[in-house]
Parts: sequence; structure tokens; C-alpha cells
Amino acid sequence: MLGATIVDHFYDQGYGPYAAICELASRSTDVLIAELKAAIDIPYEEFLGPKHDEISRIAVVAGAGMRVELYEEAASKGAQAYITGEIRNHIDNEIGRSRDAQIMEYAKTTPMSLIGTSHAASEFLVIKTQMKQWFENDMHLDVQLIAEDHWWR
Repeated sequence: MLGATIVDHFYDQGYGPYAAICELASRSTDVLIAELKAAIDIPYEEFLGPKHDEISRIAVVAGAGMRVELYEEAASKGAQAYITGEIRNHIDNEIGRSRDAQIMEYAKTTPMSLIGTSHAASEFLVIKTQMKQWFENDMHLDVQLIAEDHWWR
């Protein structure tokens, strides 16, 4: 998809890491966003933080990787951009609003471009590029992928 190579991992909850640090040929934040939108087939993205002319190290977390401690861990590993399904907390309760406020404060000072690609669409990409083959080859199941018509709900 992006021609990236995994060089490290983070966000390990005891079952193996959920997130990867990847290196890729340098490109701007805007080019990276355009490539992600095309690859995942989404019309727009969420974005916070600064934009860069050159990004060659990214953090990738499918689904809901919107936690300040994960942003900090990725930044400590040299990530210039953080790509996940959701970069903001959209849960409408006291905890969700508190966590979103923390994210918005972090976004004011982060060195990373924070890019949200749709929770469901980012997980579907993992299913399409990794899980389908596993189900077919290891589990001997026939798999038919069904994409959503509208990834943002």
C-alpha cells in the first residue's frame, strides 16, 4: 500500500503488539494523506498536529488508537506521523470527553502528524491484507470480503 517496512512495534498488551513503526520513502503529510485515502477508499480523514514536508517514519494502529499514551510511545520511537482509525475520542460521555480534551491538548504540542482514516475502514484493511489469507490458508475457509458503502457513520 505505502511501500512501508515494519522496523519496530509498540502497544503490546501481553498478546503481542497491536501497532507498528514503519519506515517508507519520504513524502509530505499531504501526499501521505492522499495515498491513505486512495488505499482505504475514504473521501476524507481526521487530522491534528503539524504537517511535514518529509515523513519517512510512521506509526500505524488499526481501529481506535486514540490515546495520548500511545501517541507519546510512537513519538518516542521516532514516528513523524501517527495513522489510526480514529485520532479523536468520539465517545459521548464524561470519560470520552475528558480523553478527547487530553488529545486536543496533546495535538497542540505534538511533533507528529496525527491522521485518522476511519475506525472500520482501517480494520477492514487489516482483514483484507492479512486476515483473509490466514483464514483461507490456515483455516481452510472460503472468504468473501464485503466492504461498507460508507465507512464514516
